[in-house]
Amino acid sequence: MKRKSPNKFSRPQRGMRCTVLVPSMCALIIGLALIWSLFILLYTPIPHVQTVDVVGATRTPPALIVSLVSAHVLQKHGWRARLGPNNILFWKSGEVPNMQKYAPHVARVQVEKDIGKKAVTIRVEEKTISALWCYIIPRGEADDAEDEAVHRRENCYAVDEQGIAFIATPTIAGNLLIKVYDTNEPARVLRARVLARDEWFNLMKGIEAIRRAGLHPTAITIRERTLREWEVETKAGPSLYLSLETVQDDIGGILEELAVTIDFKTVRVIDLRVKDKIYYK
Repeated sequence: MKRKSPNKFSRPQRGMRCTVLVPSMCALIIGLALIWSLFILLYTPIPHVQTVDVVGATRTPPALIVSLVSAHVLQKHGWRARLGPNNILFWKSGEVPNMQKYAPHVARVQVEKDIGKKAVTIRVEEKTISALWCYIIPRGEADDAEDEAVHRRENCYAVDEQGIAFIATPTIAGNLLIKVYDTNEPARVLRARVLARDEWFNLMKGIEAIRRAGLHPTAITIRERTLREWEVETKAGPSLYLSLETVQDDIGGILEELAVTIDFKTVRVIDLRVKDKIYYK
């Protein structure tokens, strides 16, 4: 009686079945896990945000900040819209650009989220008013200098540290607030520079030097724009003529030396427009 020979194909077939079955089972488990995770993210309260805090907004309503940040996420990261702002994964950490159009006081917005605490913090840095910029709009012909103020209208704007007008303001003034009169009609005002960048910083540098010298400005006027010059009226008496193109390296020292030789109360104009030279009359 012959012994039945073993099936030489049975072992490889079992190995083939394992090779197909194991990956299939793994794929099934992974798929079920993904479906369960998606269900948790969309339909359970586990990822719900507990708190949304807006920090640093003093002149802009916090509700507006939250609304603008949410709108930015929806516009730039559409897939997050399916989650909604109540979901912690809806919020994207990082800086939010281009907020000034709808919130002019805002300089910078940064979003931080803590997934563990289900908390969102929106940090707001608001702009600092460096100057009040007032364009002089004539209302008609003035009979004399005293009547001139009655026949003109001032359109004033708050200007930030970069020289950009960001919001219309009432006509106000204070000891710490720089107020500049501009007789030139602007092509554009809001979200635009009031002066070219180098001119703006020369203006700020000159005003600071004049203040350090003890000649407190009472009025600052941008004269004919093509001449690129400005005028400062001071409490000490004389008006100063300066250039927007350059600033004397040591205005304070120059004025201190000049005060030794002349009485400022007897001088009407001190001309500092030419670098390293001084004229007065």
